[in-house]
Amino acid sequence: MRALYGIDISGHRPKSLTEAPLSIYDKIIALSPGVAEFIRGIYPQVKDKLICWDIEDPYQGGPEAFERCARRIETLVEGLWEK
Repeated sequence: MRALYGIDISGHRPKSLTEAPLSIYDKIIALSPGVAEFIRGIYPQVKDKLICWDIEDPYQGGPEAFERCARRIETLVEGLWEK
């Protein structure tokens, strides 16, 4: 499989949110409203750092779905720098 952005993520494995030290981050981005709600529920102290995007989950959508997802995230990340 080709790396769309030149990054090999074949060895990447997802981690539980509870493993992440959320207090060290300036911003926390939830890729769906459901995830944002979950984060607010268990980590209310990070609510001011939380950004919620509505990104369609590409799981089981094939390579094209993952590419659309990556491009959408790229656009939103670029928008963060503009702010």
